[in-house]
Amino acid sequence: MMRSMREAVQRAAAHVEALPTAPLVLSMTALVLILYPAPFNLSEQLLLPVFAGALLVLPALRQRVTPWLLVLMTMTATMILFWSGLDNHQYLITYWCIACVLAVQADATEDVLRWNARWLIGLCFFFGTFTKLIWGQFLDGSFFSYQFLIDARLEHAAVLFGGLQLEDLQRNRELVGMLLAAPPTAEATLITSQQLIVASQILSVIILVVEALLAAVFLIPRLGRLHQLRDLVLFFFLLTTYPFAPVPGFAAILSVMGLAQCPVDRPKTRLTYLVFFLLIPLIVRLPSKIPHLTAFLLGQP
Repeated sequence: MMRSMREAVQRAAAHVEALPTAPLVLSMTALVLILYPAPFNLSEQLLLPVFAGALLVLPALRQRVTPWLLVLMTMTATMILFWSGLDNHQYLITYWCIACVLAVQADATEDVLRWNARWLIGLCFFFGTFTKLIWGQFLDGSFFSYQFLIDARLEHAAVLFGGLQLEDLQRNRELVGMLLAAPPTAEATLITSQQLIVASQILSVIILVVEALLAAVFLIPRLGRLHQLRDLVLFFFLLTTYPFAPVPGFAAILSVMGLAQCPVDRPKTRLTYLVFFLLIPLIVRLPSKIPHLTAFLLGQP
């Protein structure tokens, strides 16, 4: 059984190794644009699937700059019109589209994609770490503590780490909604737990360490052996973050750039990025299973 699985992985890795990096990465980027547009921008939801769909089904278009420029203009218009409401990964996807535009008009397309992917990943985590360090609410754990209480995407993680009930979290969101409609002097106390406060402090420290390490291993080649382990560190981040913080667009663009910067002589690593990318819709649904898993582990009915 194990031998058959090992042989299957080796065959899949050999197949991925034979795939040119640029067409594969550009196809995955087109899928990201189709699956994860900005949710509140109607023009992006209508135009991006058309442009990206053409890139996906017509291979010749992927090597032309005009379709990528149309995609980039659509993304840029979204950034300008809705800059205050966009999630961070929408900006990162736009920056990556700039890299795609530069790559398809260059002779060494794969080298341009590889260089930009490594630097975008490194700078993403560098500035993420920097802002967290100067932002006191993250250092003391209060940012995570609050987000666990009011963000519906994190509710199942709050159940696992904080021992809260889904009904408590729903009540918290209702209280926040009432506060937004109430006079500025109105107050409310959200339902929380000491367990969640402690978990938020621990998670804040872990995230700071991992993101700082990611910035270092992607931006500083002189780290030698540690620099060679950058894919392992990124996999650790992906697999420990997005099952609990289901932001599929962020997970997808990081996995695309991870594959883009991965050397071609690492077929199993490239295969892992591809498999993770394909499994993202399943991975981000894992949090909804946490209450059932918790109840099973605790022997509850």
